[in-house]
Amino acid sequence: MTIIGTREAAFLLGICCQRVRVLLAQGRIKGAYKRKGFWQIPLYIDTRPLNQRL
Repeated sequence: MTIIGTREAAFLLGICCQRVRVLLAQGRIKGAYKRKGFWQIPLYIDTRPLNQRL
């Protein structure tokens, strides 16, 4: 499983990093979790890429 951070997720989604953090806080990006204060976002879940999980 490939894990990416908020900066990479923002780039792939075409939105700013702060918006990604808001979506994460709202639980709208499935499979993401916080580890040692940093968001860990799986690039794929159930073979769906990040941009199809919102």
